[in-house]
Amino acid sequence: MNASGYTRWFKDIRLENIPLVGGKTASLGELYTALSPHGVRVPNGFALTATAYRNALTQAGAWEELRALLANIDKRRISDLAKRARAARDVVYAATDREDLRREITDAYRKLEQEYGANVSVAVRSSATAEDLPTASFAGQHESFLNIRGPDNLIKACRRCFASTAASVVKNASMVARFGASMPAPFAIPPIMHVASPLRNSTTTRPSSTPRHVPGSRLVSPRNPATKGVAGWR
Repeated sequence: MNASGYTRWFKDIRLENIPLVGGKTASLGELYTALSPHGVRVPNGFALTATAYRNALTQAGAWEELRALLANIDKRRISDLAKRARAARDVVYAATDREDLRREITDAYRKLEQEYGANVSVAVRSSATAEDLPTASFAGQHESFLNIRGPDNLIKACRRCFASTAASVVKNASMVARFGASMPAPFAIPPIMHVASPLRNSTTTRPSSTPRHVPGSRLVSPRNPATKGVAGWR
């Protein structure tokens, strides 16, 4: 982990780090640590932490804008929900355009290049610290991106993952009203994401050279059964 706490590598992640890196990423850290020494090829990668998300939104003064977008939601007005979701996405996307995040993402990507080669293709996957309510599941709403090359494209993909979680919170607030369930304080639960590298010399499907956006993707690693569903490639 670096000094700011904004990135953490899979080798340094355990299940007790769920509040910092999310459930899926914590499981991937356990997988990487447990299986790699035995020759199972789990792709390396890193996570952007909840701290990065909170600090970005706090320093941009974005929290009040987001809370305002969650106020007085009428689940029957679909067009208004879509408008609020787009606005929330824009707020978070703008707030995460920070030099410190750009620098740390770029530095981490360069380390992946040292391990896997120049211009390595990576996947970006969202991972929230908590997702479901007792009476309803909201899994699969956050965006994923495959075959991302270069630090600039990676930075954009990370920001878009952050932004997609804000849009899903607006939609979820509508569903909470529909189901009559309770919901945590708005945006108190931040999203995290992990960035994973490809596996070399796979005998299964080879990745294309075209970046792929997978809205609400849940299965993102068919290339290796050991990592299926937690990191990956198509």
